[in-house]
Amino acid sequence: MICAHCDRVIRPGEDYERIPVDTASAAAPDVLRHREPCRRTPQPIGQSVLQRAVRRWG
Repeated sequence: MICAHCDRVIRPGEDYERIPVDTASAAAPDVLRHREPCRRTPQPIGQSVLQRAVRRWG
């Protein structure tokens, strides 16, 4: 499993969250990210970041 926020592996035992992605056109995989902040960001993760991750994955 890869974190959509930092693009690093989510290792066994690490806390992560699964974020369902709503798409009208097709089924999309859920976005996974570390529960604890894995890197600093100037602003919270927005919907556009999640949409880019979904486009990259499929």
